[in-house]
Amino acid sequence: GELAAFLASDESSYLTGTQNVIDGGSTLPETVSVGI
Repeated sequence: GELAAFLASDESSYLTGTQNVIDGGSTLPETVSVGI
């Protein structure tokens, strides 16, 4: 996908020591709806 294409490009050369999670958003925190 897009991350793989980015990592293969020259634009990603400044990234060092990063971890990129590709999980379709399943590790995103749940949000709480506040009725204001």
